[in-house]
Amino acid sequence: MEKKKIAYIGGILLLALIGLSFFSKTIANLSLQKVTVEKGKMSYLNQEEKEEGAAEFEKTYKIFAPGKVKIKTLNVKVGDQIKKGQVLCELDGGKSSDDEQSKALEIEKNELTTTHLKSKLTSLQTQLQSAQGKLGRMEQKAAQKANQRKAKLIAQRKDENTIDLEAAQKKLEADEVLYKEGAVAKSVIEEDQDAIEKLKLKIAEQKENEAEKNEAAEETSQENIESQQASIEAIQNQILETTQEIENNQLEGEKLQLELDQLQNKVSHQGKVFAKEDSVVLALSVEEGQQIEENSEIMQLASLAEGEKVSFVVNEDQTILSKGDEVSVSIPALKENQLKGKITSMKSQEQGLVVEAHFSCPQVIGGEKVEVNIQKRAQEEHLMISYSAINKEKQGYFVYVVEAEEDALGSGYRIKKARVKIGKHNLSSVEILEGISESDCVVISSEQEIQEGLKVKIENEGVFYDETPRP
Repeated sequence: MEKKKIAYIGGILLLALIGLSFFSKTIANLSLQKVTVEKGKMSYLNQEEKEEGAAEFEKTYKIFAPGKVKIKTLNVKVGDQIKKGQVLCELDGGKSSDDEQSKALEIEKNELTTTHLKSKLTSLQTQLQSAQGKLGRMEQKAAQKANQRKAKLIAQRKDENTIDLEAAQKKLEADEVLYKEGAVAKSVIEEDQDAIEKLKLKIAEQKENEAEKNEAAEETSQENIESQQASIEAIQNQILETTQEIENNQLEGEKLQLELDQLQNKVSHQGKVFAKEDSVVLALSVEEGQQIEENSEIMQLASLAEGEKVSFVVNEDQTILSKGDEVSVSIPALKENQLKGKITSMKSQEQGLVVEAHFSCPQVIGGEKVEVNIQKRAQEEHLMISYSAINKEKQGYFVYVVEAEEDALGSGYRIKKARVKIGKHNLSSVEILEGISESDCVVISSEQEIQEGLKVKIENEGVFYDETPRP
């Protein structure tokens, strides 16, 4: 009876312990902070966005008065599209410039000089290649000859003089035995020793002569190599000088062309000012009947041949755009949609990455609102995770990874900090270059701020055990 009572009490205590353990674990889990996790996947970053800017012309130019003149007639107004050779205005008191032809001849001479210099540069580059090839052959030949001389020296160790010396030493050894036996006189031994000394001197002289010959040959070979290297250096210096001459000449050519353009803009023929290319009138600075001074601006035009451009700013870290990329351009005011555009310039500035896209639309007069539609996929595949998982501190970027653990209350999850190297990103996803793998579960959201070592509860626990990466 007493045993049954003890067993009964023991069972109650066991049940109490189990219940306490269960409720302790439940209470502990209820107090854990909840987090949402995901696993990354290998994919390509996509950029899909719409940017806005104002239409601008790629090339604009101005017409100036050739002298102190009066505006007789203005044949255009702002917004007019004009053809090359069309009369823009007529002047009283205008004069033709004799400098235009002279400037054109200077430009022609400059172009001939540039052509000559480029031909000279090509010739020098050919000479350099030939000289470098010759130097390589000389160095190879010098190495071969050095090896041959070394082999010859080794072979000479067994030449006639050396053989004679070995024979003389053997004779001395034999005569010394006979001398001890009294068969020969001491003078024979002395003669043998003299013969050996003479042979040694002869061999030493021979080696010295060969060494001098080898040294002279090596010096000559090295002198030839150094001379060839000096020739190569001289050619390289000529190439540098010629390249600089070409650059200077091209700059001078650009300057001359600018001066010619200015002359052409100022020159009038028989009192008329003509359009030098297909253009659109952007602004008029004068009125009919107005008297103006030399070099005064008459009008501003934009070239239709060069097309138009639009500028917009993007976040440099969030774009995968590059020069040459195609974009879609729309101009709502002109009801022009899906025009083809191309990225022509990308420059980092304080406000961000300033991007310029070129397009062509004859109806543009400048200033119209332009919408640029960007759709591009990155060329390289990387591990992708949600951008919300990224945290930053002084040492760089990091994510919180959730790891499983076992303790007295059972299984659970604990936070671990993992440093990562990130690539480009958009508003939702980011490229991970280093730090974590597809099997890692990263925290993308939490109820409150979390930190390394914190024990948490996973809201979407199935993701942790699912081997399939996030969609």
